[in-house]
Amino acid sequence: MIQTLPYDLEVIYSPGSNIPVADALSQLHLPDTNFQMQRDIKAYVHSVMKTLPISDSKLRKIHQLIEHDKQLSTLQSVIQYVGH
Repeated sequence: MIQTLPYDLEVIYSPGSNIPVADALSQLHLPDTNFQMQRDIKAYVHSVMKTLPISDSKLRKIHQLIEHDKQLSTLQSVIQYVGH
């Protein structure tokens, strides 16, 4: 959905009887681009975490602070929900 933000889309319903190849299109399986995006995001996060100039103890402290902060905890839950 975010990928379509730069475009001005207009969605119009058209019954299948008005589309000659509707049946063929309904049987066409499109690639799962959401899976690819999730995989790319996870790879990016993993690469950032590997090169992050921060100690393990400092990172654990940040995670603890996020867990105790209501807004950041909610944001983390939303991000994880959207990513799954």
